[in-house]
Parts: sequence; C-alpha cells; structure tokens
Amino acid sequence: MTHLRRTLPVMLIVLFASAACGELPSTAPSAAETAAVDLKASASPNAATTERQTFTVPFPDPEIAPYVPLPTPCLELGEPLQMGGIWTGWAQITTTARGRRHLTEYIDYSQVTIVLDDMTWLPGPGAHEILIFNWPARTPLPPGGFTRKHEFNTIFRSQNGLPDLRVRHRVKVTVNGKLEFVHNEFVPFVAECLGDGR
Repeated sequence: MTHLRRTLPVMLIVLFASAACGELPSTAPSAAETAAVDLKASASPNAATTERQTFTVPFPDPEIAPYVPLPTPCLELGEPLQMGGIWTGWAQITTTARGRRHLTEYIDYSQVTIVLDDMTWLPGPGAHEILIFNWPARTPLPPGGFTRKHEFNTIFRSQNGLPDLRVRHRVKVTVNGKLEFVHNEFVPFVAECLGDGR
C-alpha cells in the first residue's frame, strides 16, 4: 500500500505564524498533533484501497503565534482582526483496482473564530477547503510532482451586528514523489465586508 504523509496543514500553520512573527520557525509542529491513522484495505484484488489519516491541529501553532492576523480594511479599525482556533480534517489516497490514484485533503474551519476586543465572527456553513490530486493508472509520480492552485473563500458571520466577512486566501501546493504536500506559494488571509460595510 502506498504510504501517505499529510503535511499541508502543518505547513500552512507555519506560514501563517511566520507572517505574524516576521520569520520562519526552525521546526514544524510535532507529529503528536495528528490523530490516529485509519487504514482501510479490501481483501479483494478487484477493489480500491484507501489509506486515510485524520488530524486535529491548533490554528496557528500556539508556540509560534497566538493568532493569525486578518487584515480587514473595510472595518477601518486600524489593526487586523485575530483569527485562530482548531483545524480538523483528513487526508487520504485511494488507489483503484486499475491503478489510478486519487489524493484528497479536507480541512475544516468550523472551529476557527475571528475576534478583536468584544467583536466576534463565527464561520458560516461550508467553512472548509478541499484539495484534490489525481494521476493515471500505473504511472509513476513525475519527479516534480503534481501542482494545484487553490483559493479558500468562505463567510464568517458577525455576532455583534457588524458586517459579515468574506475571508479568502490562495495557495499553490505540490504533491511530490514522496506523497508529501509541499507549499510553493502562499497569499495570506484577507477579509472583505459584506452587507452594510461593503
């Protein structure tokens, strides 16, 4: 069975925190932050096999930064909002009986909040992002891997009568020959106001 390594959320945590602190940390969060690995394989040679890993990690790593700064010019507060909480999700690779492989990563933001003083925004429905990579049957991963550009875009609802926020960020991610997620490019989170504050 192909061995899956999930490193994307850890990489993004490191990148968010480095943006807040101004420099990259010397070490990434430990493997202890990931949850148990759930391996599923069928005894039938004609069935697909799936290796799946779930995770729960702090967002961002509290040893690096207490929160991710979220610029929101439309609120005219003079300082960024503070985004933080817990990321949960899973990563899996499925290999079909014919050898085609599908690698998927799901990151859930439903336990992430945005705050500043007594102002609070909570994630709306669909606060997650999904990265999907596919490659043909019996074809080795190319030396450079597969690269995808992805944009996260979700709504956070105000709890204080202020405008709701549309939060965005963009990433370019490669799955390399070792089945590791590798960050290539990152655009930090930004927010725009919806409704009255638009």
